[in-house]
Amino acid sequence: MLYKTAFPISLLQYLFYTSEVALYPVVWTVNQLTSPFLISTKEDHWDLEIIIKKIVYPPLIILFLSVFGIPAIFGVILRCLLHLFRRPYVLSVEKSFHPPSINERRASISVGRLHPDGRRNSLLSKGLSKTFTVSSANLCLLPELLSRINNLPNTDHRSWKIGERIVIDQFFFQNSMNSIQSFSPVSRKNAGTSQSERTVVEPGHNILTHFPKLDFLCLQETWDRDYSHKLMSELHKVFPWIMYDVGKTNLLTNRFMLNSGLMLASKYEILDADFHPYTDSFSQCLYSSKGLLMTKVLLSSTEHHDEVGYIFTTHMQAYQGIFVDAK
Repeated sequence: MLYKTAFPISLLQYLFYTSEVALYPVVWTVNQLTSPFLISTKEDHWDLEIIIKKIVYPPLIILFLSVFGIPAIFGVILRCLLHLFRRPYVLSVEKSFHPPSINERRASISVGRLHPDGRRNSLLSKGLSKTFTVSSANLCLLPELLSRINNLPNTDHRSWKIGERIVIDQFFFQNSMNSIQSFSPVSRKNAGTSQSERTVVEPGHNILTHFPKLDFLCLQETWDRDYSHKLMSELHKVFPWIMYDVGKTNLLTNRFMLNSGLMLASKYEILDADFHPYTDSFSQCLYSSKGLLMTKVLLSSTEHHDEVGYIFTTHMQAYQGIFVDAK
């Protein structure tokens, strides 16, 4: 069964929005106002702006937590109760795209794949090609506080930028390949020994990030709901079907904390899906609903039969079993 909404009735969704509003001031305070105390390697500890923030932010943190703490407690309780009724995933279909019915597909001998401009691709029905491209990426879209602990600041910007880079590559793959410049390292004199040289590679320069023309994109660690929505808004420009907010939230599975972080974007129509959480987690995996996302997609459709495929995605790491302390 496919779920296109997070809850079976709209009232529960509105109540969930209420809990999110009650939580937002505290979540924002913890994520944003603690940033000067979790400096990444790209930032300077002695930067004047950071020093000023370290002085100004602590009183603000105490003030905001004091004012918004009680509503946040209410939001946490309401959110935990509502998660017991929340569905294990949500399927988002691009609003400008309206998939044809089964009868329409068979009548037109169409296929499920779309070009970025929305036109149907008839290659499969003509028997020219039956190859598909699947890519997987681990994004670490955590709340800002946890992202900084992983030395990945500015998650809000990263979520949008990742989606933009993927989309651009889908549209302008050939042009981007033609414009790639050859790598030329920078050589500088070593101040210690005048006759020796060392090669210095500037961080962020001459790094090629290429996403080939994809049919399916399997993403992990898209945990933060707000950031995943920003990523989706970009991906929807080329992927009409996206599975997101995947996971089962309860006390035993993830302590009412993070969802699975899995997301699947597809250029083919998703027909069915299911999610199975892992049940024997330990360490940090106790606080996320890691598991296996299984989807069934329509690859082609003729007047005689439908061709379907199955895409399974899970995590790069998922600690399972009994934890044994190595000490």
